[in-house]
Amino acid sequence: MLASGGDDHYVRLWDIQTWQCIQILHTHAAGITTPIMFNPDGTFLIVSNDKQIAVWDVQSGQCLRTIEDQRSHPWDIALAPDGCTLVSGNEDGTIKLWNIHMGELLKTLRVPRPYEGMNITGATGLTDAQRETLKALGAVEDV
Repeated sequence: MLASGGDDHYVRLWDIQTWQCIQILHTHAAGITTPIMFNPDGTFLIVSNDKQIAVWDVQSGQCLRTIEDQRSHPWDIALAPDGCTLVSGNEDGTIKLWNIHMGELLKTLRVPRPYEGMNITGATGLTDAQRETLKALGAVEDV
């Protein structure tokens, strides 16, 4: 079986012997722009987009659960060899580990940004753009 997704909000499941579409899943409010993956035994499908990761039962075509991440859009996903832990690489620079069966966040990993924790309160000579860039790179400002 092959899964495909696109801007039309649907995931299509294809029989790779006949190249016929055998199932259509209506997924998210936004188009599918990130990888789609099956678990190792092919019983469920994982689809991510729009700050949401959805787990679909392939046999029934039903969404089993959604994992909401209100802070960041997942750019990429991977399933750990245990088949239970989903890893998402997110636009905010974090890596998140999820229990795919419970939909729970297990851990958030973040590589320290170049100016992580640097206090720029009262710093002079910075333009607004420079100040915002420093904050995006981890600097903090007490306002």
